[in-house]
Amino acid sequence: MSDDMMDSPEQVVSSFSRSGAAAISSVPATKYTVSNDVAALARTNLSRIVNGMATHGRKGVADIYEKDVSTIAKWLENGQFERMAMVLAALGLKVVPSDWECLDMAQVNALLTLNRAYVINLTAEKLVIDLG
Repeated sequence: MSDDMMDSPEQVVSSFSRSGAAAISSVPATKYTVSNDVAALARTNLSRIVNGMATHGRKGVADIYEKDVSTIAKWLENGQFERMAMVLAALGLKVVPSDWECLDMAQVNALLTLNRAYVINLTAEKLVIDLG
């Protein structure tokens, strides 16, 4: 991808800042309330979306949606991505990089427990290294 197709992180953040990004952090007082957890997850989601946009450029998103790059810029400015991030958070979903792997927390905790048990059972003589 050529440099002119890529947005610098500063351009994306600048565009994002003009869009009124504080909408997620300052949830309006209505009959619907958003928990702090959901708002925090929405901010994390939005951060990852904006960072992904800065890394990969608006052109890639525009190509996927078969839209012009200027349309994606308008979406950034009018809060489309903020709303998307909030909806995902409200559904209990989070945005993660595609190269991350999802692990079951029960399995991770079991592995950590086994590792702790192994480390605790090590004795000093097992840790002696022959340097001679």
